Amino acid sequence: MADITFSKGSLSVGVYSDEVNEEYNNKLIVLSLAQTSSNQASGKKDTKILDLLRITHQFVIKAYFVKESAVTAKTQKTNLFSIANGGGTNGGTTSMVFDGDTYNGYIEKINCKTVADDSVNETSDQVRKYELTITFVVGVAI
Repeated sequence: MADITFSKGSLSVGVYSDEVNEEYNNKLIVLSLAQTSSNQASGKKDTKILDLLRITHQFVIKAYFVKESAVTAKTQKTNLFSIANGGGTNGGTTSMVFDGDTYNGYIEKINCKTVADDSVNETSDQVRKYELTITFVVGVAI
């Protein structure tokens, strides 16, 4: 069973991850204040930091598809791109299930690399035809 699932509207796609990087980024405003020449003997001024809690939470996922019953890797790729393109719904977020938790947000980027597989056709259960790098940003719609 896939360890990460993306879904939106009636579409759902599972991927098998090789690597998942979860990133938190807090955009700080850093102010390095100058010391006047008449006060240089007292040393540098402390750097001032303004923390407005502008935090982004995102996942960068390296993954691949595995043939699921009658669904080929190519169909899964098409469905994943359809989810990223709105999933046939008006607005709303995409759901990502990973490690037992559900995250709502948006697929920001998909890099899909076509690779050679070891089989003659897609009847094998372990065909690895597409390698993916997916950036998923957690957030809500405005």
